Amino acid sequence: MIYTRTMKTILFSFSMLVAAFSSYAQALYVSGDNNSATTEIYVNGQDGSNPTLFVNGELTVSNGKIDNASGLVWIAGNTSYTSSTNGGYVSTGQLVFNGSTTQTINGDVINANRVEVDNSNGVTIQSGTLNIDSSLLLSSGVFTQGTSGSVVLQSDAEFDAFLDDFTGSGSYVGQITDELYVAGATARQHLISSPISGASVANLDDDVSGYGSGVSGNGNDGVAVTPSAPCDPTALAQGSNYGNLFEYNPTTAAASPCVDQGGWIVRSSGTLESARGFSAYLTGNGNILEIVGNPGSGSFNYQVDNVNFSGSGNTASGFTASIYSGWDLIGNPYPSPMSRDVFIQGNTEVNSPSYYNPSGTYSGTYSAYTIGESIPATQGFAVRAGTLNGVDATVNFTDAMRTTTSGTFRNDWYEHGLEVEVRGNGFADKTFIAFGEDMTSMFDPLFEAYKFNSIQGQPTLYTNLKDDMQSINARNTNQLGEVLPLGLNAGADGIYTLTFSGMESFPQGGLLFLEDKATNTWQDLTLNDTYTFNALAQDHGDRFQLHLTPKVLAEAIQGSCESPEGALELNIPAYTLNSQNVVWDYSVSHNGQVFTQGSASSSRSLPVQTSGIYEVELQYGSTIINEILSVEVLEPIILDLPQQLTIIEGSSLDIAPLTNATDLVWTLDGEVVSESEDLMLEGLTAGVYIVSVEAANNDGCRTSSSIEVIVAKGVTSNSELNATLFTAVAVDGRIQMTLSENLMGAAIELIAMDGKLISSTQANTTKQTLNISDLAAGIYTITLRKGGESYTQQFSIQR
Repeated sequence: MIYTRTMKTILFSFSMLVAAFSSYAQALYVSGDNNSATTEIYVNGQDGSNPTLFVNGELTVSNGKIDNASGLVWIAGNTSYTSSTNGGYVSTGQLVFNGSTTQTINGDVINANRVEVDNSNGVTIQSGTLNIDSSLLLSSGVFTQGTSGSVVLQSDAEFDAFLDDFTGSGSYVGQITDELYVAGATARQHLISSPISGASVANLDDDVSGYGSGVSGNGNDGVAVTPSAPCDPTALAQGSNYGNLFEYNPTTAAASPCVDQGGWIVRSSGTLESARGFSAYLTGNGNILEIVGNPGSGSFNYQVDNVNFSGSGNTASGFTASIYSGWDLIGNPYPSPMSRDVFIQGNTEVNSPSYYNPSGTYSGTYSAYTIGESIPATQGFAVRAGTLNGVDATVNFTDAMRTTTSGTFRNDWYEHGLEVEVRGNGFADKTFIAFGEDMTSMFDPLFEAYKFNSIQGQPTLYTNLKDDMQSINARNTNQLGEVLPLGLNAGADGIYTLTFSGMESFPQGGLLFLEDKATNTWQDLTLNDTYTFNALAQDHGDRFQLHLTPKVLAEAIQGSCESPEGALELNIPAYTLNSQNVVWDYSVSHNGQVFTQGSASSSRSLPVQTSGIYEVELQYGSTIINEILSVEVLEPIILDLPQQLTIIEGSSLDIAPLTNATDLVWTLDGEVVSESEDLMLEGLTAGVYIVSVEAANNDGCRTSSSIEVIVAKGVTSNSELNATLFTAVAVDGRIQMTLSENLMGAAIELIAMDGKLISSTQANTTKQTLNISDLAAGIYTITLRKGGESYTQQFSIQR
């Protein structure tokens, strides 16, 4: 290997492998002999090493080859390829032109993957062909296509190369060739658009066939086809105009004697209008459609014919013509993909972009682009006016809608999704139902799409929003449980089969039933996801209904400070199937024993008094839900206190609550006086006090209570009296009095604090009893009167 950084020219006469390092050269000349092995520089980045070959000067490949396998080649000077025999430049990596002066490209063929122009002074391809497999990124400067040079955006079954003149500051001057790989084994109609501004219809002369050959002069330009009268789904009227390229005109279709066949205008001359959709008869079998001209860029506006169709007898399918109201064909006007989502967000006057399936399983049907998908270059597609008011809608196209994501991609934009497919008579169609938190009960253009009817004689499967057919129906998850109409326009008599997929994405315990209103058949789709039936072409489309119920589950409710008892909640939405309530059987076990069992058609709560593990089984038919739940029950705080206490001034306030709390804080009129379990206070003067206690336990639960404490002044007798002559004790709702002998015959009076006489009796024994069971809490006075003298004693009653 010869390697230097100081040489003006580097000559390689052998194979050089550039891998896992960067190679720098002032100029690079790769030469080979047609009579010997090819001289090759191999830039190998397939091992993830990202090798880079920097050429600070000119790059000349003369009968040699640079094979850039996932690596990076930077060229600062001019480039020349004269290597028709040995391959020149072949790349699955990236080729960057980043000189500081104007660069040129000359030679034969450069087969490149990703090409970037990052030269503010510009790059010009003066001669030769630059074939691009992936992308041409114009980061800065002007890339110019010279009169003897050509740039081709290639297309194959896997990928469509695109021009990126919208993410950087660069621009493109000149013509470009945009290719479209045509799949399918036979020639069919395809919806296309022109990514080239002002491209001639004659561009397609070598690409279409079917009705004669070519486009130019094939049919009368601007004249519509003539349907049969009455409508015939298999043929047009004798002598009808026809060709290989058509555009659609809804106004012409609405006036046609057969609206689903009318409206197709033959194009055989002129130009391909940017942003218009066309139907072209393309050969298929991997043939390539080429459109050459100036690439579409910037902003475009297109008027969509918003036509209201009416009548039911003027369709080949036999269905009401209103299903075509508001639909028109438009197309991607750029040589790059467009973001379906950004297109919808930038166009509030239209919705439901849908592509036609020319081949494959769903040949002859229209499928809506879903959220996150890209609309490819050269793609024609149908849109529907947002309001069916007969006023034409404006569609806007801007560079902001373009994307570097070629083809399509998907993401998880829904929580639950159900795909429904119908097959019959050798044809198929499908519709999609989604549920998610971001959807609403109204039509959401970002998530949903209306359905464009399949071609005559083929089935069209859809869901309903009011009277509109939908291809994608997106609903909020709280709409689970609502009946969802599923419609079918059979197209022809025959035996059809519906197949459902995606049931596993629905919530546990949710039921999925199909109702066939024509036969009064109900089928559990979780047991059998296919349903076969007979249908006639003229059957009413509103035949089926889907019943998708919310989830059924059991969950544990833990004990809390507010509600210490736990519970098992059986969340069972009330639902009716075939006029019968859906009844779930349930069984709950604890420690290997049956705790409770029963059946329920709606939610219920099962109280739990003991902490532990509970096994719950819910069953409806073959649907079984098993849950293992842990429930914790808390011990409630006990705090038992009297509501009111009365004591005599000078006596001690003692409160011993009945409680299981671990922490207590006592306050007297808002001031903390104790943090012990029992409260004892001395020295309270006469008055009314509020004693509060806040209790807490080890679970962090808290409770509180308050007591009104009345402190009354003491009362003394009006004469000196030996205390042993008279005692009164409250026992079990009565006052037990003991009197001395000399007080026999005395009058005994029971007086309330307000001075009211409660009772009066005479002492006839030394043991007297007064009943106080009916007295309220408070301070009372017992007075004994004898011989002009009175003796008193005060006591309190607590309740």
